[in-house]
Amino acid sequence: MRRSIYSLVGLCFILILGLAPKTARAQSSPFPSPKWFEEVVKRPLPASQVPGPDHLRDYVVEGKLRLTLEQAIQLALANNTAVRMDELSYQSAGFSILSAHSAFDPTFTSNFNATRSTSPQSTQLAGAQTLSSLSHSMSMNYNEKFQTGTSFSVGLSTSRNSSNSTFSTFNPSYSSALNFSITQPLLRDRGLFPNRAPILIAQRTITQSRDTFEIQVNNIIQQVVAA
Repeated sequence: MRRSIYSLVGLCFILILGLAPKTARAQSSPFPSPKWFEEVVKRPLPASQVPGPDHLRDYVVEGKLRLTLEQAIQLALANNTAVRMDELSYQSAGFSILSAHSAFDPTFTSNFNATRSTSPQSTQLAGAQTLSSLSHSMSMNYNEKFQTGTSFSVGLSTSRNSSNSTFSTFNPSYSSALNFSITQPLLRDRGLFPNRAPILIAQRTITQSRDTFEIQVNNIIQQVVAA
């Protein structure tokens, strides 16, 4: 009983140590000090000070900041929060186009199962005193949707069954099936326009985000040049 309790405590200790961040484990007090659990389990606090401008110290020479016009523009663009936010919006709009096209991506799925069963029989009609059977099944399916709203799918399924029963005519026995279907909506989601609408909206959004980003960059450059 004691060994099981010790094993459980040791497992909990390893789990807590594995979940702790690396920085916390590196800077924490040695175990088992009173503050060890507090330092490992506590939530990290955000930085109390905002980091300074990026690359600003690269242009400090002999304690003085020396900048050309091109360098001043680069610093202003690198440290302007509005420019970074507009850049992220532009990148997000680009990913939205990929997301809109994902509805028409083809998909392929496959599945395989194997089942074995063994059971004693109480009657001779089963064909064996201990009936043993083995079955394998496999299926493959391909699906694709076109921008016209047409959906196309094809599937192939195959199964194999074997048994030690003397009454089995074919051992093993095989069976296969091929399914093919085409679906075309007649009312809702029919035609190119309703299916391409998300793609067109995403394209308009990325154009708008790019124009907003360019305007923001041009305004920053104008302000730096004026200064």
